[in-house]
Amino acid sequence: MTEPTRVALYVRVSTTGKGQTTRQQVMRLNKVARDAGWNVVETYRDEGVSGTKASRPALDKLKKDAVAREFDTVACVALDRLGRSTRDVLNLVAELHALDVDLYLDRERLDTSTPMGAFFFSVMASVAELERNLIVERINDGLERARKHGTKSGRPIGSPPIAASIRREVTRLTRRDYSKRDIAKTLGISEASVARIRRAEQATSSM
Repeated sequence: MTEPTRVALYVRVSTTGKGQTTRQQVMRLNKVARDAGWNVVETYRDEGVSGTKASRPALDKLKKDAVAREFDTVACVALDRLGRSTRDVLNLVAELHALDVDLYLDRERLDTSTPMGAFFFSVMASVAELERNLIVERINDGLERARKHGTKSGRPIGSPPIAASIRREVTRLTRRDYSKRDIAKTLGISEASVARIRRAEQATSSM
């Protein structure tokens, strides 16, 4: 006899004001699970947590449990509950795909265990990989131009051009609502470096 699909529910509301809770989302997803014959093994709740925040405790725990293969599928009411940053969503989808964990989105009626859903998974993962590659390519192109033409000050080429290229990418990605963690991961630098670059940019823009 085939074991029922082990499913983890992820729910989030950005504010707990005006009576907002995750209760309705949980009820909706539990009904979906009952109808599908799934076994709900865990419910992960982020309440009063904006989708743009780098750290969402429940989602962070869900990711760790996905690595440990505690469940087969993640069920969520809608794609925008996973995050408001396109980058965050792309990264999460790519991570689940790499772990062979399926994703069910109720509003979009998307189930990646189906052929069409699997196609969505592949496309999203490819888009995430493409964006990472384009960012790396832009940085490398900037470094190559700096090596060929030298710096404006005439000082030897070294860490300043590298820092300048990375600063530009940090600024660009910050304006696109990428989290500090995702920027650090994408550019291969520390989160502390991202924070320093952001502070310097804010100080410059306020002058």
